[in-house]
Amino acid sequence: MAVQEVILETNPALPVPYSEKAVLKALKESYLIADTKKDGVQLNLLVDPVDPALFLSRAGKAFPALTHLSDGDRVTQVEMQMLTLLSDDCCIYPDGFMLQAEIVTPGQPAEITAGNLRRKSKPLDLSTIEIHVFGVVPLDVIESGEDHDVTHGVMKYHVEAITALLKKHVPQIKWIVTESLDVFTLEELQRTYEARREAGEEGLVLKDPLAIWKRGKKVGQWKMKPEDTIDGTVQGLVWGTPGLANEGKVIGFEVLLEDGHVVNACGLTQEQKDEFTLTVAQASYTEENKGWRGGHKLVHTAGLVSLVETIVNPFGGWAVEVAFMERFKDGSLRHPSFSRWRGISDPTIKE
Repeated sequence: MAVQEVILETNPALPVPYSEKAVLKALKESYLIADTKKDGVQLNLLVDPVDPALFLSRAGKAFPALTHLSDGDRVTQVEMQMLTLLSDDCCIYPDGFMLQAEIVTPGQPAEITAGNLRRKSKPLDLSTIEIHVFGVVPLDVIESGEDHDVTHGVMKYHVEAITALLKKHVPQIKWIVTESLDVFTLEELQRTYEARREAGEEGLVLKDPLAIWKRGKKVGQWKMKPEDTIDGTVQGLVWGTPGLANEGKVIGFEVLLEDGHVVNACGLTQEQKDEFTLTVAQASYTEENKGWRGGHKLVHTAGLVSLVETIVNPFGGWAVEVAFMERFKDGSLRHPSFSRWRGISDPTIKE
């Protein structure tokens, strides 16, 4: 996975973990906006007269499978359509804006969408995706690095206005305003959450309608979903037990979690074990160590032990999602397992 340059540091507003105390405080003062949390890949779409269609990750990097929509050598169809949108009398941000949205492949989990977006050799078929819009900010605010002095309660109407223009001017993409409900009590919030989960959705993003759009993870937005995944970075490799079927193979990763705990995340499929083992073998091969040949599986544990100082971990620092059954009181996890890679344009950046 090639590392890509940052096109623009967008540093978008993101929700913090759910806090009942904070949510109750917001409900006491007004109400909450409950957006459906889609299982997709976050998109920061930049639209302005100079670069009319930059489809970026939340880390500000281009999605390899969408770079054909913004070609520096020619004006693409999508770019022409976006320019027409900016000149529409109904456009509230004619000088440019950044759209926050979620790219979703209907019926497929986020890892499928992420995998499709990684492919350089195969431009993404736009008819296979939906883009669920939940935020819009003028581009001059994004470039300034400042917060956007517009409340979430008002921004939802800005989202509706811009999404309507996208549907009109760029109809080959399915644009959808993120499903949203206003809730006024904790009981109503719980019913809404359960209904979304029963419908197969990931959960909710809760917004204080009186809070403004702030950079990064700030109070005013909360994500409400089952605590069954956590992100981290790969620190080491977990090898198969000597004498068993997976001897000499990579069966998992040692992961430093975002909360500071370190776990062994295993649970790989047989295909993943073979793929990751081969990748390690190819990265570690040297002329002095002709036993590590690309294309051959590693099967001799004794050899691995004797060569431990020469093993290269090509996955070191990669962003990864870890799934688990429950969290113990000391913060450790029950049955942590590898879920998916979080990097798209850069394997070390969660996107």
